[in-house]
This record gives sequence, C-alpha cells and structure tokens, in this order.
Amino acid sequence: MEPEFKMIKKLQSMIHDRRNRVSLYCRSEYWDKKAEMMYGHAVSMWPNNALNEYYHQEHLQALHDGLGDVKGLHILDVGCGTGRMSRYLAEKGALVHGFDFSIKTVEIAKALSKSSNPSYEVLSLFDLHENQAYDIALSWGVVTVACTNAEQLAEGLQRIHHALKPNGRLMLMEPIHASFLHRVLKLNTREFIEVMEREGFQLIDIKHLHCWPIRLLLAYLPWPRWFTVPLYWIGEIFMRLTGRHCLGDYKAILAIRK
Repeated sequence: MEPEFKMIKKLQSMIHDRRNRVSLYCRSEYWDKKAEMMYGHAVSMWPNNALNEYYHQEHLQALHDGLGDVKGLHILDVGCGTGRMSRYLAEKGALVHGFDFSIKTVEIAKALSKSSNPSYEVLSLFDLHENQAYDIALSWGVVTVACTNAEQLAEGLQRIHHALKPNGRLMLMEPIHASFLHRVLKLNTREFIEVMEREGFQLIDIKHLHCWPIRLLLAYLPWPRWFTVPLYWIGEIFMRLTGRHCLGDYKAILAIRK
C-alpha cells in the first residue's frame, strides 16, 4: 500500500473516531487499540510526534510553574496514560501513583518506569475510592473525555476531592469547550469552573495552552519537523503576543481543595 494512501486511510479513520467520540473515547478498548498502533507520545497524544514533543514540554513547564517544589509530596496522576508526567514528577522527588483504565497504556507506563516510583494500576476515575491520601492530583485530558455531562464531571471531581488531603492541590490540563472543539464533555470554561467550585475546589490560576487552529492543522498527521516546528511557533507567538486566550485549546487550571 502506498504511503500516501495509508495516510489518507488513517486520516479517514481518525475523522470517523472523532465523529463517534462520545461512544468511543470513554471505552478502554479504544485506548488499548491506540496503544498497540501508535508509538512514543502518540500513544496517548496526537499522531504527530514532532508536535507532541513541544506539547509535552509545555505540560512539564505548566507543572513546574503551578506546583513548584514537589519533593516528598504524594501525587496522584489521574488517567496517567504512558506515565510521562508521573515519571517527571518522580524525578523531581515526588512519590507518584498513576492510574488509567487502559490496560495497554499502563503496561507501557510500567515498562518505561525503571523503579517502583512511580507506581501504576488499572483503574477508572469512577472507581477511585482513596480518602485524603494525596497532596496533589493532576489530570491531562482525562475528565473531559471520561465525563459526558456536568453531573458526571461533578462525580469525578468529588472522587478526586476525597482523594486529596485538606488544602491539597489539583492541576488540570484539559480541552474545555462548548464549541465544535469539545471532546466528550461539552461545557465552557465558566461552567466547568462553577462545577469545580460546587465540588469544593477554589480556583488559583488558569493558563491557556496550544493554539487550536494550529493544533487542528498539525495534530492528525505525522508531518515532518521542518513543517511542524515553524507553524507551532507561529501559533504560540501569535496567541501570546495578542492575548487571544480564546485560541487556547487546553486550559491549565490550578485549584485548591477547600
């Protein structure tokens, strides 16, 4: 099969999955299959690994800026995927436990982690029953996929709230949208924050990540670096210089458990 034809078929498959995301994204089988087909960060991120490298660095910077010194802290990585952020935090001295409902991605996370810290388990957000065990909880792109509506979002946040110690911190990096950009959960940022506040979280800070027009252009195909990198920076510089926060695909939200 010609490379161009393979690329077209993959794009068609991704468009199909996107159209059926409400029924697909909340199933562990979908992510297990993705883990078998993809490699590198693309297992839990986008097909374009050149773009993923830059997004990954943005995520680590957001963790550094929002959480500061994490040495000795107990951190829960909600929907850890392949454990990329768990490993980063463990390297900074935190004691990290990650969980994900995809068996295959947890297997990859364990294979990439060379010690017992981080630790991992196969678990759904809605089966989390920890009680005041963690100083920090973090989630990247999980609650907006796991939760189909505000009621499920409230339940998921309740479970995270119970898992945190008093005054524990929550770091979310989520694509929060009420527009065509939404994943499964369809809420705007104000509505999302209102649910958080009702479930016992107080907002500390919010930042905007990933220029969505550029993300739509680059994410779905494995474009070469020479094409990906300049366009990535054009989008990021434009968003930062103009202050057009509406162009941010993801919101980095830092909150505290009241």
